[in-house]
Amino acid sequence: MKLSVVIGRFQNSYLHSGHCKVIDAARDNGDILVVLIGKSHLKSTELNPLTFRQREYMIKHHYPSAVVVGIGNTRTNSEWSERVDTIVGIFAGLEDEVMLYGGRDSFIPSYTGTYDTFEVAEVPIVSGTMLRGRA
Repeated sequence: MKLSVVIGRFQNSYLHSGHCKVIDAARDNGDILVVLIGKSHLKSTELNPLTFRQREYMIKHHYPSAVVVGIGNTRTNSEWSERVDTIVGIFAGLEDEVMLYGGRDSFIPSYTGTYDTFEVAEVPIVSGTMLRGRA
């Protein structure tokens, strides 16, 4: 079995083409799609306006078969990477192929865990930060 995992913040009021490109690549290359969404105990901010539930609903609306899981921040990248590996390990068997997918400016440079990563090519002129600035 192939397990595809997408990790992201998804802090826009809709999934833009960059988000969809990453999720589509993961979905199309795996048997099971898991989406890990950054989750904070803090209230909404300008940088992070949406709640976990809002983002979960948005993803499930477009990708109903996806398993959506929240992942909290930690003090260090190594702690966070261990947390990612623990969550992924819940879904992955010992013989399963696992790939973690991200896009431009994703988690990939900070991830120090055990699973392979794949950076999906950038969609030109699409930036969540830019789109939030327009709202």
